[in-house]
Formats: sequence, C-alpha cells, structure tokens
Amino acid sequence: MNDPYEGYYTQKMAPSEESEERFVRMMLSRRTHPPLDEQTTVNELRSFYRRFLNKDGLKVTTDVFYVSCWHMNEEESSAMWKLYTSHGDSVCVKSTYNQLSQELPEHCYLGCINYIDFQAEIFDVYDFLNFVVHKRKSFEHERELRAVINIGEATNRGLSYTLINDSNAVVVPINLSRVVNEVYVSPDAKPPFLEVVQQLISKYDLDVPVKQSEVNAPPAY
Repeated sequence: MNDPYEGYYTQKMAPSEESEERFVRMMLSRRTHPPLDEQTTVNELRSFYRRFLNKDGLKVTTDVFYVSCWHMNEEESSAMWKLYTSHGDSVCVKSTYNQLSQELPEHCYLGCINYIDFQAEIFDVYDFLNFVVHKRKSFEHERELRAVINIGEATNRGLSYTLINDSNAVVVPINLSRVVNEVYVSPDAKPPFLEVVQQLISKYDLDVPVKQSEVNAPPAY
C-alpha cells in the first residue's frame, strides 16, 4: 500500500498517559476475553499498549492481512481510471456487493472502509481488523469496499493459500462467472486491446459483455 497511514493508528491513539489509560479501561472491562486474566496488572497493560503500537508490533499485526480493494459506485469514475490505471491497457470488472460476499470464503471479511480524521478520532485497537478498515478522509473519493483475509487466522483453521509475489499476495479461488457481470476496458485503450480482452473472456468461458469505457467520450448530441 502506498498510503503511509495504512495499518497505522491515529494521532489521538499515540502512546501517552491519556491513550494508555483509555486502553487500560477498555481492557479491564473485557476480562472475559483471553489472554487477559485477573492477574494482569495495569502496568502490564500500559506496557503492552506501548509495545503493540511501536513499528515492529504494528508490522507483526498487519502483515497477516491480505486485502482486495474495490470501488463502490453506480457509475464509472473518470478519476479512478486515471488514478489506478496506465497506458490504456487496463480493465475494470463490474460486480455487486452481494455477489462478491457470497462467493468469498466464509472467513473472509468484506465491508466498506471507514474514513476518519486521523488527527482527532480513534478506533478500537482490541480488534486488529480495525487497522486495515480505517483510512484518512482524504481518501473518501475512493469509496472503497475491502475484502480482507487474516492469513494467520486461516492457518489456525487448517486452511492454506498459495502465496505469490514474494508473499506479498495470496491467491483466493473464486468462481468468476458468479462474480463478474461486465468487463470494461480503459477509455484510452486502442482497438487491439479490446479484442485481446474479448478473446480472453471467451477462452475462459465467461459469458459476460466486454465494453469500451465511454467515460471520456464526447457529447453525442
């Protein structure tokens, strides 16, 4: 992820007497949740909070998450084409929230990103997932839906996934015919690229239309 705040905490959550006290109160109210027990002291909780939010602690926490990012909209976004594609040789697949949620593995989380003020707001550090479902308000234009797999949790359940790209990505098998409704090629794509995409769709027996994006087309009237 290019955003330096990905997997990070907000300014108000940075280790301090106030934030540590808030964490201690929260954890003491959850003594029924392991690994906290009656012998855990306030000082131990404060120490854990500081270690957990340091650079190494956060890396260990967030490295187990793999994400798939989607843009939610009823219409195409010219801005998203420009931000996330290049050279015209790009495609966009269209689906729905329900289709994606039904096809993803049961232990895969799916939900909208929460855009918050990283200077003034906080989130619950007790739920590690919060570190990958919160982003700064400056990214609200992305309207992001994020699918998340905790690879550590999956491994504990006896599940295994194929890691690729030096373990920076994980392959999650899904039935594309149940997810993809339409395929759009970049508005800047040349005709040969459209033909290549159509051939690929046919090769893999996906019965979905392939269209050239008209987001930058001139007025027809």
